Amino acid sequence: LRHRPFELDFRAGGRLLQRLNGRHFMNFERYRSKGSAQHAGLVDATDVDGQDLWEESFGGHSDSKPRGPAAIGIDVTFEAAVTLTGLAEHATALDLGSPGFTEPYRFYNLDVFEYALDVPMALYGAVPLVTAIHRWPKGDPSTASGFFFPNPSEGFVQVDPTTNEGSKTWW
Repeated sequence: LRHRPFELDFRAGGRLLQRLNGRHFMNFERYRSKGSAQHAGLVDATDVDGQDLWEESFGGHSDSKPRGPAAIGIDVTFEAAVTLTGLAEHATALDLGSPGFTEPYRFYNLDVFEYALDVPMALYGAVPLVTAIHRWPKGDPSTASGFFFPNPSEGFVQVDPTTNEGSKTWW
């Protein structure tokens, strides 16, 4: 555990499996009034993209957010992970990094009658669980680890293509 900047490492058998907030994407938005003063010393997602903070429109309907935006997010790096699986209820490849989607996997509960294949759109439910397979050099046995992000609200998971260093996600 590191305090500044906040990072949390998970190890097993002396090997680093996961690093939370290794890219420092952690974000925690707090409720605030429209037009309130900027927060001092902090950066959140609303500083990056201020569109639709107080109201969203879709399909001719509007959804107001009287308390403003409220989101939480964190990046998770799976060290030496060659494969990430999980994020159930998506009609795409088993290895989450292999499609190389530019859009994140989307999570929200809905009931879809017809759906397209090989897209990161949600189908029915939301199961924000990823399992990683870590492969070690010198023929050492592989290790599996998992990450579960129980967020009851709509969410997104960006999965970057796997590299030699591992797999990176942003929740």
